[in-house]
Amino acid sequence: MSRISSPIFVGRTAEIASLERAWSDVCAGSGRLRLIHGEAGIGKTRLIAELKVRFGESGGTVHRGRCLDLGEGMLPFGPVVEVMRSVVVDRVVRAGADVPSAASEALDALIPRPDARNLERPTAGPITGQGRLFACVAEAMTEAAAEAPRAVVIEDAHWLDPASRDMIRFLAHALRDAPVLLILTVRDDMARDDPTAAMLAELAREPHAMRLDLPRFTADEVGHQLRGILNGEPSADLVMSVHARSGGNPFYAEEVVALDIASSTSVPPSLRDMLLSHLADADAVARRLLDAASVGGRWVPDERLRAVVALDGEAFNVATRALVAAQFLLPEDRPEGSGLAFRHALVRDAVYDDLLPAERRGWHAAWAEIGVRDPAATAAVADHLAAAGMTDRAAFAYIAAADVAQRSLAHAEAVRLFERAEALLPADRRGTEQEGVLLERLAGSAEASGRRSRAIEALQSAVELPFAKVQPAFAGRLHRQLAELAMFAGRDDIAFESLTRGQQALASLPDDPESGRLLANLALLHLLAGRLDESRMALDVAAGAVSSSEDPIARARVDHVGAVLIGLDDPTAGVEALRAAGCTAATTGQLGIQLQAGLDLAWMLITLGRFDAALAAVDDVTTLARTNGTESWVEAACAMYSVECLGALGRWSDIESLVDKVERSERGFFARIALALHMVDRGRPDAARRLAQEGLAGLPHESGDAAYRLARAQGEVAIAGADGDRATILEAAERAGDLHGEDDLAADLALRGIQAGAEILRGPDRSPAVFAATERLRRRLREIAERPGHAASRSIQACHVTATAELAALDGSDPIQAWERGAAAWRDLGWLHRVAYCRYREAEARLVAGRDRRLAEAGVREAHAISVELGAEPLRLEIESLARRARVSFGADRHADRAAGSPPVATPADPHGLTEREHEVLGLMISGRTNREIGATLFISPKTAGVHVSNILGKFGAANRVEAASIAHRLGMVASDAEAVASR
Repeated sequence: MSRISSPIFVGRTAEIASLERAWSDVCAGSGRLRLIHGEAGIGKTRLIAELKVRFGESGGTVHRGRCLDLGEGMLPFGPVVEVMRSVVVDRVVRAGADVPSAASEALDALIPRPDARNLERPTAGPITGQGRLFACVAEAMTEAAAEAPRAVVIEDAHWLDPASRDMIRFLAHALRDAPVLLILTVRDDMARDDPTAAMLAELAREPHAMRLDLPRFTADEVGHQLRGILNGEPSADLVMSVHARSGGNPFYAEEVVALDIASSTSVPPSLRDMLLSHLADADAVARRLLDAASVGGRWVPDERLRAVVALDGEAFNVATRALVAAQFLLPEDRPEGSGLAFRHALVRDAVYDDLLPAERRGWHAAWAEIGVRDPAATAAVADHLAAAGMTDRAAFAYIAAADVAQRSLAHAEAVRLFERAEALLPADRRGTEQEGVLLERLAGSAEASGRRSRAIEALQSAVELPFAKVQPAFAGRLHRQLAELAMFAGRDDIAFESLTRGQQALASLPDDPESGRLLANLALLHLLAGRLDESRMALDVAAGAVSSSEDPIARARVDHVGAVLIGLDDPTAGVEALRAAGCTAATTGQLGIQLQAGLDLAWMLITLGRFDAALAAVDDVTTLARTNGTESWVEAACAMYSVECLGALGRWSDIESLVDKVERSERGFFARIALALHMVDRGRPDAARRLAQEGLAGLPHESGDAAYRLARAQGEVAIAGADGDRATILEAAERAGDLHGEDDLAADLALRGIQAGAEILRGPDRSPAVFAATERLRRRLREIAERPGHAASRSIQACHVTATAELAALDGSDPIQAWERGAAAWRDLGWLHRVAYCRYREAEARLVAGRDRRLAEAGVREAHAISVELGAEPLRLEIESLARRARVSFGADRHADRAAGSPPVATPADPHGLTEREHEVLGLMISGRTNREIGATLFISPKTAGVHVSNILGKFGAANRVEAASIAHRLGMVASDAEAVASR
């Protein structure tokens, strides 16, 4: 048989058209993502080969990276390394110059260069910088795409290693605005709980993404395929037979044809037998070589395979030629060297599955022994040793492989390898220092890859090891690390226990550097929980311990916590102290503390109402995190502060760009809740409800941390605000309790509760319980405003002034001046939405009092203009309702005609021709309002209200209000007028 595969491309018209449209978009400068799904053998690789030709004809370049089954021991970032090598070679060929810096830096970091390995003992390695690596790869791809549009194809993405999975997720977002078409081919038989399946489903929801499912061939398409294979016209019977036997799967069709033509045998019942039928005539040497290759993987280097099977050059070549001729194996050169690849993964799987267990173990042992000579094959060696049953050696090989992964910044892969090592660790090494260090390093990689809960779990196991219990220095270090992770996961119960046990462990080693770090973290824990007095006392003790040990890490933490405590008493001084603490952390290389100090600086500036400066601080933190690489909590925190600052400054359109980032963040709980409150102000209840629910679902409910208690209350307030449930807003705000350490947001929360309570009290439900709850919130807000240092907090003072205005009328004092002070306070901050609210309420108070009509109209118009500019729909509707009732015109505004009124016109629904004002009076009259209540609602005198009532009765020819209501009901006027009343 001359060939098995068809030399011509068959079918896929719709899929090719879709991909060519995506390529056109890429050539125009927009990034695109395509996920090509299909069963094994459906032709995904053949489709990519066709695209490479077509895209190349239009001046583009296709870079391919192939994934291997994790069981084959592939190196972290394997497909990305292959892509980047291709990018570097292409750019050098195009430019005839040296490799650009971004591509060079990325490739250097991606290719591990391990030190001499000691398989008996793990060594320490760096565990940060992954974000910088990802950014370098994205930068290199963007630079390359600026020269010519690029297609990056990741084949067999169902086999993505954890490190590559994180990289691809990053690139899918980072390259959206670059002329790059990212294509992932995926097999459809993935398990639902496979983390790669979840990642692919997430990517498919991206706006620039599309999923393409490859269907099986029709009978006509199988006929077209057979024409290429046979180089002639197949018979109709052959076409129908092949189509029926293969089910339209192109690869199966090739196998069926090979069987029918080569041996004229019938198709065996199982696919494995079908795939192995060609081996019937193979000699023992060829079969031995194929068995060895199947254990080696989908692709194996020539020289290594020759060593494994122990064949001399000529015997090896003869056996190889026979297998290539039968198209079991295909020659394939890669950057690593020349080698042999199975024609299809199914062929390799069939050969491997046909081996007896003892045969498999023997071949795995042979591959392991050969791999030990190659420093880059560490993970593969470990997998082969494990499969060969050599578990003791495999455990140490996995530790060495994890060390390589850590140095390559492939933290997710390092976690997998450490976990494999832990599972296989010999019994005599369990409970020893070796297991403790292994778990400690596993925790480091888990935290670096965003799996904080797994990191906490690993450290909890480590501190209970027998070795940790007799080694106080080791135990103190583990407890300190565990406490730090638990604090920022909101698990202050775990953190407090760890700090206590850590201090007990180090009681005999007072000069150990970990003592100062533990005490500094205890001060931080008390601070986060709002226990300020305890925090100050712990900090004093920590400062003494640090001064004697001169530990730079503990000093950085002490300076950071001390700066925050200074800021709580004097925010202005706190700003300078936090800047200094950030510098100390940077000087000592404490990136985590430097980032925390930067975020606290932004928070302190927000407290002072310096929103522009706070945004600049957020930008600095974002740049620092992106440059050095850190986990997603930094982005989420930055997004939360950005929402607050942009909302306050009235830059609401800029907030829209943050929604997508927040929703993609796995840790953006606080940011989601901040966005939810913003959506309530925008009048988007569905979005507000969804964001708040997602944020609340992610919060650790067992945490007593003030920040988490505040977030829970804010989330409940957002949901209640979306539902218009003022009673629940009041209840949630009061239930939050004292929130020391979060005073600016606590003041805002109290104000929201007071506003809800005041609104209820202005209506018919003036229950003592509502009044008492509102009063308690008023006292809490007053206490916050009067705390030391808060006189300088303009946002807290503005909240206090506004709360006073809300309750002025209920107190019997003049609300107009209170609202004027509120508007001035928010205007000083530049907080436009609240300026508009206070101006609206000031105008309302003037109209109720019948004072300064001109000033009232000016207030209504300014408030309305701001609400329209911001897109604050609920506030705009309230202002327009006031304007209608008070007869305030907006001039050229689109609502002017309705606000100013219009002449009475008789219609079929209203044959009596009531004026707009008479319609308003009719609605209030039907709801049972007296003339005095009608006048108060519409800002007219009771006498004028009575005149309107008389006019309505006269036009209806009604003797009284009841009869007029009956006529209005019969004419269908009741519903619309009732709605008008409800809108007020």
